[in-house]
Amino acid sequence: MYGGPPPDPSLGLNYRGYASAEVLRDYQFGLITCTRDAIREEGFSAKHLHYLAYGLPVLVPAWRRHLDLLRGSVPYTEEDFATRIGDLSDEARWQSVSDEAYEQARRLDWNRTLEPLRRLLDELRPHPAPESPSHQRYAPSGGAGRVP
Repeated sequence: MYGGPPPDPSLGLNYRGYASAEVLRDYQFGLITCTRDAIREEGFSAKHLHYLAYGLPVLVPAWRRHLDLLRGSVPYTEEDFATRIGDLSDEARWQSVSDEAYEQARRLDWNRTLEPLRRLLDELRPHPAPESPSHQRYAPSGGAGRVP
């Protein structure tokens, strides 16, 4: 078992800590389990995004809000958990949800997501004034000699 926090030792599970990238490559699903409270109902887990980045369908409690914003999410309840797994046992269905998850991750790539911020910073960056011939410049060595 991977994840956290560690389970009660009396359960006898082979707890392995958090899953590395090498482990996630072999997963078929991501699983989000958590207590139901206001913070978790409104928020999301970073683990959820981590799973999506690997193209993994993510099983997540159905009571979580805004799941429509995270493609590749598969809502479940305690009553229908096994049914959700069964639905995704069909390879074509699994591939479809996996593709949604991976596409979500691709669209949210940092290089794409932060592009508006990069453009804004570029606009705010002061542009150097054109140099006049009398402007003192220093040699690349840091010396005081003038550079032509």
